[in-house]
Order: sequence, then C-alpha cells, then structure tokens
Amino acid sequence: MKLLASFLIILSFFWAPLSAGAQAKFWPSKKSTDFAAKLVKKMTTDEMVGQLIHVGINARFANRNSPFFRDLQRHVVENKLGGIIFFGAPVYETTILANRMQE
Repeated sequence: MKLLASFLIILSFFWAPLSAGAQAKFWPSKKSTDFAAKLVKKMTTDEMVGQLIHVGINARFANRNSPFFRDLQRHVVENKLGGIIFFGAPVYETTILANRMQE
C-alpha cells in the first residue's frame, strides 16, 4: 500500500505539468506574437540572418579600448548578432560585459 501511494505521488509530479491549464502558460499571447511579427517585418534579410547567429565567448573583464572588446562590439554591430553565450566567467565580469554590449 505504501508503495502504491508513493508511486501515485511521484506520478502526480510528472502528470501535473501536462494538464491543460499548465500547457496554456507556455504559449505566447496573441499580443506577443503580433509584436514579434511586426518586428520581423521591419527587419532586413541581413538582420534576420544575424539573429540566427550566436557567439560563445569566455567573458572576462575588458577595457572598452581593448582589442577583445572592440572585436566583440564590431561583430555585434556589423553582423547583427542574435546573442552572446558567456562561458566560464565570474558573474561580475559577465554582467559588466553584457551591460556594455547593450549600450
């Protein structure tokens, strides 16, 4: 009996996310999809291709005049990168670099 009760409890953890109410939360709203469609219509082909490209870097503190920072900034601006993936760096350096890239 304890085994059956344990099994049902464990099964409920896997079943709960599959309920209809939980699935509805994962779909974007109509407002969000309309906004995204409007943005994509305004984009050039180069910008759309750039959004598919992500660059992975080892984030480290970089002065704005350093070759590393300037090269990364050039890729973001010229190639219209979709994102940067930060690997193996302290949170502080990653945050500073991400904030500078968004300026």
